[in-house]
Amino acid sequence: YLFSVVLGGVVGGFILGVRSGREEGLVAQVESNYYTIKVTHAEGNPRIRKLTLDHLVHSSVNLDDPSYLYYAHEHIQMEFLQLAREASPGPRALVIGGGGYTFPRYAQELMPESHVDVVEIDPKVTEVAHTYLDLREDYPN
Repeated sequence: YLFSVVLGGVVGGFILGVRSGREEGLVAQVESNYYTIKVTHAEGNPRIRKLTLDHLVHSSVNLDDPSYLYYAHEHIQMEFLQLAREASPGPRALVIGGGGYTFPRYAQELMPESHVDVVEIDPKVTEVAHTYLDLREDYPN
């Protein structure tokens, strides 16, 4: 029985190791205290990158276009920020969880008068965004 359990663990570990090592489009894999962070590029376009925390895609970033917003909620966030800009010349927003910093990157590049604070518990997520998702080094400031 013990032999079967050990053999199963070894074979399972080998399969998982081989599978993750050959993942299609893998740009980077970083382990943090909170997540396995993966950056992959989209099939057919290496300039579009996806940020996955554990097994859930959190962001999709176009390295060439900061106005690229993949998720509907990001479009809604930008609409709110644009409305806030109409009421105040320096609108502010708070984002809980940085992910790929897609929304803050958009605001930073296309609405530089805005101020977006990001609360991210995992410094490795921010580091990965700087290194692999073209988040400017002076952000967050």
